[in-house]
Amino acid sequence: MPFEALLNARCRPLLNKFLVQDYDASPVSEPSSSDDAEYFNWTAKSGNYELYIPAPPMGDRGKAMLHHIATRNFFAWMFGRPMVGPHLGGALVALLNSMKEFRSRDADNIADILDYMEEEDYADMRNDPNHALAILFFAEHFQFKTLWIDAYAHCAGMSEILFESSEYEVDLTCHIADFKLNDSIEYQPGITYFNPSWSPGNG
Repeated sequence: MPFEALLNARCRPLLNKFLVQDYDASPVSEPSSSDDAEYFNWTAKSGNYELYIPAPPMGDRGKAMLHHIATRNFFAWMFGRPMVGPHLGGALVALLNSMKEFRSRDADNIADILDYMEEEDYADMRNDPNHALAILFFAEHFQFKTLWIDAYAHCAGMSEILFESSEYEVDLTCHIADFKLNDSIEYQPGITYFNPSWSPGNG
């Protein structure tokens, strides 16, 4: 991939941690300067570069696979490609976690992932229980109130077919029961789906 793409995506933390100079080397140390030109100087010497992003050492085989899928999806986001994985909701959660880990602190990860969700049509929940449940899972995980209410409304309207979705999980059954009992999707203070202290405009 173009090295400049990593810099444009504000991936200095990823480079600091996982960039290697050759196939036998360990990751390089962080440059003494914040100037991105130093990274280009490293790659110019060899004509190429390598990233080595291993799975966490204590994880089992399944967790290692999920780690590699999450890493793959991070680069899919970077280049505007669709994600892969067993569940869209989990993939979105993992993507935002990867963005927080691999990108600089000045990067607006929330705005960028929401833009990506729009571009890939993941945010289009109309008559799509897979997307609606995935967005509900994503919004609840990060306590994004406004997004959660929107996803909840779509799920409520499709409550009779949600169980057919590949995103349907056991931990969502409480939501499905609530959809069938309530015509309103207004926030219920007694239901701890999200923290009511979050402002509606910021999720």
